[in-house]
Amino acid sequence: MRRMPGPIATNFGPKRTAAAAFRGVVALALQISCAQSTEEGEGETSSGRESADASEADAGSGSETAATLDCPGPVVPDVVVSVSSDGDGEMPTVAGSCEVSSVTDAETLVLQLACLIDGAAQDIVVTLGGVAGEPPSALEQGESVDMVFSRLESLERGVWISLSDSQGLVLAAASGSVLDADFRGEPSQGIWSPMLVSSEPSSCETGPSQCNTAVQRAALRFSSLFAAPVDVFDHASVEVEGYRITVGNVLLAVGTGTCDGASGSWFDFVVVRGA
Repeated sequence: MRRMPGPIATNFGPKRTAAAAFRGVVALALQISCAQSTEEGEGETSSGRESADASEADAGSGSETAATLDCPGPVVPDVVVSVSSDGDGEMPTVAGSCEVSSVTDAETLVLQLACLIDGAAQDIVVTLGGVAGEPPSALEQGESVDMVFSRLESLERGVWISLSDSQGLVLAAASGSVLDADFRGEPSQGIWSPMLVSSEPSSCETGPSQCNTAVQRAALRFSSLFAAPVDVFDHASVEVEGYRITVGNVLLAVGTGTCDGASGSWFDFVVVRGA
């Protein structure tokens, strides 16, 4: 993969700005839809319409309500995932062993890792914003973890990082235009093994992205790691089987348009194992 010069710290703020604007458009559309549904319901009560036309109107109103329920509003703030390293520019997927040199637990969780990658020492700083709760004991100062990390800044953009120990996955975090990074040959097993992450479309209205694509708020499905697949909608969080899953933007590109050759989708999520 071609390396490109770029900033050491990777934080894709503009995408979140576009996502916030799009959520505002969706929220306004839902308010208008709800107001129309209420007016129709009041009219039906006062007139007692029994004609076939009235029945069709009732069915249409019911469909709008179902669509609203299938497209919940945000319940958690934006999720921020930023990873900086000694290297600059793109960093195709690398693996190494790390020791937690420090951990800052405030509104933003900051992990400083002293890693050995391909025989060379390298410092990695992981910043996670919008993630509530205490960091797991596996990420306390002095603990050792295995790391897989990727940073892309050309066609597809983003950062992806996983930390694991002898008990399995400790942390999975991503902020990028695709859900996973290539790792372990073809076909790629991804960096979250054994966890798999996929996107699930919703009934939300579509809206414009920063490029010539339409995007839709959607959900992420987390599977294989848990007894049953777990779906988490855009800007929501759940706790399941000892893990806390926090999802920020899930903006799924629809249609055939591309964003300078990339898909136009964007995903932010953090999965953290409890104590």
